[in-house]
Amino acid sequence: MNKYFLIVIIALIGFGLWWQSRTGDELGAIPTVSDIAENTGLEEGFDLAGPGNVLPQAPQNIRLQPQSEGIDIAWQEDANANHYGVWLRGPIPQTQAAEQQPVPEQQWAGLAKPALRIEHLWNGALYEIRVANNHAEYGPVTSGWFLVSPIYEFHDGGNGQLNQTGARSDGPASFDFVKIDQQGMPTEANDWTCVRDNTTGLMWERKVGGNYTIGDEGLFDADDRFSWFEPSSKSSQDVVGAQDSHGAVCAGYQAGVPATYCNSHAYVERVNQAALCGFQDWRLPTVDELMGLVDYGRVFPAINTDYFPGSRYGRFYWSATPAAECSYSAWYVYFLHGCSELGYYDSAMSVRLVRNAPRDFE
Repeated sequence: MNKYFLIVIIALIGFGLWWQSRTGDELGAIPTVSDIAENTGLEEGFDLAGPGNVLPQAPQNIRLQPQSEGIDIAWQEDANANHYGVWLRGPIPQTQAAEQQPVPEQQWAGLAKPALRIEHLWNGALYEIRVANNHAEYGPVTSGWFLVSPIYEFHDGGNGQLNQTGARSDGPASFDFVKIDQQGMPTEANDWTCVRDNTTGLMWERKVGGNYTIGDEGLFDADDRFSWFEPSSKSSQDVVGAQDSHGAVCAGYQAGVPATYCNSHAYVERVNQAALCGFQDWRLPTVDELMGLVDYGRVFPAINTDYFPGSRYGRFYWSATPAAECSYSAWYVYFLHGCSELGYYDSAMSVRLVRNAPRDFE
């Protein structure tokens, strides 16, 4: 037998014994197929002693399906694996102040099938997931890390199913959007005015244009800005926002005419009066609903611009969620990067309205 081949075999056996002795090591030390190949000098799939005796394969056809407060995971079975594993890290800090805090980590080992449902997660939070095929001789061979976020899931009180129409993204984000025209019907035209999310049962306002000029493109101008104001706020604090803090930073502003002011409440009233997409029940979204639009697979902006163009012009979007303790702040979403923060009521930010739309059309 060739002496170089014997050296390779001895090195491979030694690596396998060394790995089996490393129970309880940290996740970062788990080898991938490329790690094994690098340590043995072999390539993935190299035949050591005939058909069927090859290096283990990394997990294939991994599918991540976000659910409400959970994630479904599945991947292709490996005939040479004796069991499977899943690792979860998160929620991942999204602010600089939180980056110094440790990220919680969980492990599910010894799975009989390459599938798992993880529950009790935070909707809108960002998690990292990797999966593994465990081989008796080589130990776990893992995938890379995947970013995924649980989402709000709408149930209509019937069979819990929503009409799945429109274009679908098959990535981990699993968005399912459809363009809606001014009559409230699905359209493939380029002049849609709203977007329905078939996953959540919510319908969203589409902003128009975006040329860094305030108010020149009508009521739905992507450049317009608004303060946070809610006279019917249920907050325990007396302060309910800023009614007229910036003057003419939106279309149609007239000094001394409250209905034209550039605040979130007045904007909601104007949009409902205009019956956007044929509806008059538009409102400011909660921070969780707004975070449901964040696409963690992209930035600048972190939202699908095929359905929500102009988003880069309005980077900060108000939510309807006031701060729990601060009497002068509410939550907003920073769509350039996809994170949520607190902002002062009198800050001038963008607004994207939403409405519940579970069964507007079939």
